[in-house]
Amino acid sequence: MGNASGRPTAGLSKTELERMHRRFRRLAGGEDRLSLATLYEQPDLAGNAFVHRIFRLFDTDQDGFLTWEDFSAGIHQICGLSTEDDQSLFAFRLYDTDQSGRVSEKELTDALKLSGSQLATEGQLQQIVSNTIGEHDRDRDGELSLLEFRAMLRTSQQDSESGSDF
Repeated sequence: MGNASGRPTAGLSKTELERMHRRFRRLAGGEDRLSLATLYEQPDLAGNAFVHRIFRLFDTDQDGFLTWEDFSAGIHQICGLSTEDDQSLFAFRLYDTDQSGRVSEKELTDALKLSGSQLATEGQLQQIVSNTIGEHDRDRDGELSLLEFRAMLRTSQQDSESGSDF
């Protein structure tokens, strides 16, 4: 069994794919498609703030449902995230909710709220976002391009490794 194009899904065996397909069918109630609401009903996904964003990336025709082909193609994409560039592009696509090719202050703020920054006040969160964009927005357009976003991730990773605060 493979993804929508018939090729094996990177990193997953045929047995694992078959098991995922059976679980997909169970979750979908035997139907050929799965809704976002159904995913939110799953205890292991209910608290995951990024489920709707990943769902949107996988939902190729944007009809509000995932087919097995959508799902397996998405899993193939995630399993193929072997390089830092691949991983940062995937993260960028999660943040860039309007698919403009840039991450705005609002998109960055929304992502930080989803990732557990509820401990920060709205003012503190806005200050973090303003400082982050100010530091990494090389062309000064008020948003982060993919290259600027990647620089932000590298800085954040370096700060994390050295024990500095974001």
